[in-house]
Amino acid sequence: MNHASGKRAVCFCIDVNHAERMAELFRQNNVAAAHVSGRMSDKQKDQVLADYQAGKTHVLCACDILNEGWDSPETEVLLMARPTLSKVVYVQQLGRGTRTAPGKEYLLVFDFIDNASRYTQSLSTHRLFKNPHYRPGGLVAAPSDLLAEEEATYARGEKPSAVLGLHLWVDKYEAIDIFRWQDEVKEMYSTTYLG
Repeated sequence: MNHASGKRAVCFCIDVNHAERMAELFRQNNVAAAHVSGRMSDKQKDQVLADYQAGKTHVLCACDILNEGWDSPETEVLLMARPTLSKVVYVQQLGRGTRTAPGKEYLLVFDFIDNASRYTQSLSTHRLFKNPHYRPGGLVAAPSDLLAEEEATYARGEKPSAVLGLHLWVDKYEAIDIFRWQDEVKEMYSTTYLG
């Protein structure tokens, strides 16, 4: 969160467990974070959302529950941490950060997922390396001894603990007018068109 320190962020996750784990990772790194899900009572959800609106929580992690019908103009950062092939869902999620608010100059979007590949399938490292054995958090491109060690761990009925932290390096920023971005990109070619 070095690139967005002090700004309120929403992290869109794959499922509820992913949202819970992401919130915990942020908290372990001293970032005030919470998750919200349909598993919570209305009272619990209302409290989590109220804490976020009040600025007590800086990162709110969720799966689908915030896609529509929720308004938070103060949200300045979106973390797109889940794949979707639905343009509607993606635009709804993007819309959570495009509201104007006093002092809000821009929306910062970290899109960790290639949402539509050339063949309209989600792109992942497993697909890139032609690895048919998907395991969330599992190694994909690693030295053979580490892959064998991980396989042995799974064979014993255990799950390996995550060994890699998430480090982000920014090569360049792209400034996007959050109120006119659709007009700006409508003349651009999509990867589907170029394919």
